[in-house]
Amino acid sequence: MAEKTSPDRRTDILDNAARLFAEQGIGSTSVREISASVGMLSGSLYHHFVSKDEMVEEILKGFLDDLQGRYRAALEEGVGPRDTLERLMRVTLEIIRDYPYATQIYQNEVAYIQKLPKTTGARAISSEIAKIWVDVIESGIASGLFKKDLDANVVHRLLRDSLWLTARWFAPSPTYSREKLGDDCTALFLDGLIA
Repeated sequence: MAEKTSPDRRTDILDNAARLFAEQGIGSTSVREISASVGMLSGSLYHHFVSKDEMVEEILKGFLDDLQGRYRAALEEGVGPRDTLERLMRVTLEIIRDYPYATQIYQNEVAYIQKLPKTTGARAISSEIAKIWVDVIESGIASGLFKKDLDANVVHRLLRDSLWLTARWFAPSPTYSREKLGDDCTALFLDGLIA
């Protein structure tokens, strides 16, 4: 009789897989290690997931779905480009806090993610997320709020990389919180964008 796949068991497997992928890299993490981390035999893992790639896809898709939802909510607030861009920056820092392992996978495994078919959820969502940022920046440029000589794609990439890479070095402390980091990022990036 096949073992039933419970949502809690799948979540436990994904949580442990995400931690291992973040710590060791996807290629260096074996199905056996993932299985051992949740106290099961490696063959039993295939009752829950077809492959390691399926686990990676599900981890990234959940992470990116939430990120996309939060970005869309920021757009729906109906504020101007500057305030929307600030909200996108703060949401990014919140997601880094809420998904530390998925963030590391997303940052460290770019080559792996790019090999996923473009039709997979993670690749499609990632493209839409970039478009959200670029559209907001272009709106600020078109309105005259941001400098006219900026390239929206370049600004997006600079902001994106600066924010996401804080996952590698930033650790909140009693004297310097994640909110303070958000304030400093806003002051540095947005005040420098204002025409």
